[in-house]
Amino acid sequence: MYAFADLQTQYVNLLGSVRITRPQVVSRGVDEIERLLESYEATSAANKIPAAWIGPTDCRESDCNPRCGIGQGDPWNQVSKHVPRGEGPFSSKADADNFYLHYDHVDALPSGMAQWTLPLGVFKWEGWNGWGPRARGFLSGYPWSCTDAYDTPAYGGHGRGGKYVADGVWDPNKLDPQPGTVALYLELIRRHPSLAIGSPIIHVPFAPPIVPAPAPVQIVRDVASLHAAMNRLLELDPAFPANDDNYDRGTYAAVRAYQIKKGLKGDDVDGIAGNQTWGLIEADLKLAA
Repeated sequence: MYAFADLQTQYVNLLGSVRITRPQVVSRGVDEIERLLESYEATSAANKIPAAWIGPTDCRESDCNPRCGIGQGDPWNQVSKHVPRGEGPFSSKADADNFYLHYDHVDALPSGMAQWTLPLGVFKWEGWNGWGPRARGFLSGYPWSCTDAYDTPAYGGHGRGGKYVADGVWDPNKLDPQPGTVALYLELIRRHPSLAIGSPIIHVPFAPPIVPAPAPVQIVRDVASLHAAMNRLLELDPAFPANDDNYDRGTYAAVRAYQIKKGLKGDDVDGIAGNQTWGLIEADLKLAA
């Protein structure tokens, strides 16, 4: 697992040099965001999450479909079938979006931070989609697709691409076809400067080397082992990946469910498999052996 402090400098450097490489793809996405911009601004007012974070996220999840929730793109008036599963139905898109944003702790700021910054927004975008690409030494296409930091030279960038094409199936040669949230954000604030998140990032002429930061030392168990343990202890849907290396929102949801089952309260129910949670997991696995 990663902390914002570990990655903040990398995000600042990338944001200072990044440029959009597939402008037509990005422009179409922002056209869709603008159609629901009033809704995103209302959601922002309710939960203090910037509208310029919410809109690009909804574009990635549902192509800004007003009939779908931001959580996973499922219809908000039905019980969700994808992670997070079993939620809803809701009375409106706004209710669904507010629920999912709080469910995933998007509205929580790191200790010591009083307001949003754009690097924090990128951190939350990457965590929302999962840390698997970073663990492989790649930038995630979820925030960075359609920028020169991610796109390959064939598409005008200096990146490496790479994408999960199925649960647990990583293709280093696959380019994410969707616009990344950073590219969507940059075009959105070009059109609507008042939506900018935090202070402007200082521009630098060249992109820095992309060297993903290592995970904190205390996380020594691999994600595939965590998935297998959660499947065994919670008897999850077989679709939950047992051999995936991506700590994504499905993993968060499973760990949260386990923490609640074990009676943890408050901030201890955070979806993060830290030392306390792993201790409980290992004790239960011994009992189940």
